[in-house]
Amino acid sequence: MRVLAFAAFASAVTRPAATPQEVAAFLQHEGDRMHDDTLLGLAKEAEQAMKYHPEMDKVKDMLHGMLDRAMQRQARSATPASFCKSELARAQDTAKSRERKLEKASADVDILAAKMEKAKLRISDLSTELSDVARGQAELYKTHLQEQKDLQDHTRKIDDAAFKLDRAVTVVKKKKLRADAEQCAEKASRPRSFCRC
Repeated sequence: MRVLAFAAFASAVTRPAATPQEVAAFLQHEGDRMHDDTLLGLAKEAEQAMKYHPEMDKVKDMLHGMLDRAMQRQARSATPASFCKSELARAQDTAKSRERKLEKASADVDILAAKMEKAKLRISDLSTELSDVARGQAELYKTHLQEQKDLQDHTRKIDDAAFKLDRAVTVVKKKKLRADAEQCAEKASRPRSFCRC
């Protein structure tokens, strides 16, 4: 039953001759007949919508004025000459914008190229410094090895000299002991002398 009422409502609303008053009356009649609160609520909303609102007239006038001005501007710019003029201006603006971007990109590329050259020179300088440091390290290592060898030779000579000195001291001590012993023996062969050996 509701489906039939909505179908009737739809045909009444879409019919070109339906006025807002007819729509509200139709909704009220069908809502009463079917005891449907939804249709009755729609009928009340339709009646409220039909009431006159004077503040809306100002809004409507403003909208009509804006539409008229927009239509006049559109009509003025619709001629081929004005279209070409506006498109040419837009194309020139786009070209200038792209030119500025291209100049900026070109300047950025130049800056990066200069930085790369500076970095290459710095790398070359660092490479030279590194090879100098490596040469210096090699010379220092060679000098260190020579000094170590000289130290070992010197230590060996000192050890040999110390060994010879120890032997000489031992020989001198033996000679001294022998000489002391001989002296004691000589003194001992004499009658009254005291030997401290």
